[in-house]
Amino acid sequence: MAESVPNPTQPTPEPKQKTYAEYIKEVGEKYADPTIKVVRAVDRRICWVERDKFEGCGNEYANSGSSKGIGSMLQHCDGHVESMYKKCPKAWVDHFVRGYISTKYGKTQKAATQSMRSAKD
Repeated sequence: MAESVPNPTQPTPEPKQKTYAEYIKEVGEKYADPTIKVVRAVDRRICWVERDKFEGCGNEYANSGSSKGIGSMLQHCDGHVESMYKKCPKAWVDHFVRGYISTKYGKTQKAATQSMRSAKD
């Protein structure tokens, strides 16, 4: 039987973009530390600092003019997501990332933009 050789003139298909759910499951399994507890106020503050760094990275990515979408932003800010998993409970990281995406890319952002436009008119 002849071996299948890729045709160099045909472009290879781009890998399928992961959904948010696939991404968060993958990084949760990869980075999450189940022993993380944030009972004390100082521990919560440390976690919130990491959340703020992630949001700053996401805002910086969005302001850079890149329009490649949420998946690309998450890949760009993966180091910050990993840091959050090292300082925050897994459920909190999921909540922070989901909330950021909803606020930045979801209906909340569109509604705020539309209401601001109508207020200017």
